[in-house]
Amino acid sequence: MSYRWFLQRITRPLVLSVSLAWATLLIFGCPAGKEDDFVVGTSDAAQSVGERLFLETRFAQAFKAFLDSGGKVNEPLPAGDPVLDETRTIDQPLPGPFAGLTMNCRACL
Repeated sequence: MSYRWFLQRITRPLVLSVSLAWATLLIFGCPAGKEDDFVVGTSDAAQSVGERLFLETRFAQAFKAFLDSGGKVNEPLPAGDPVLDETRTIDQPLPGPFAGLTMNCRACL
């Protein structure tokens, strides 16, 4: 076998195949790299509902007590949950950012 035979029979078809593959990828793009094919995170509607549930105060114990005492679902609460009136710290308690409201998921974080 000579070097010329190897070049003609093996190397040229291999180089042509690889070149054709690269040209195809350059022209049509790599399908695995398109952003439209992947779903990352949540959709706008799911994110909106999640945020609404995260801020919802109608799951709180104070709201349940309000309903049990004859309150209606859409009426405003007469007073907030006293647990939220102050925030405990290492030194001294600070005024709570959710004072006058009832408990929700954001109040715990």
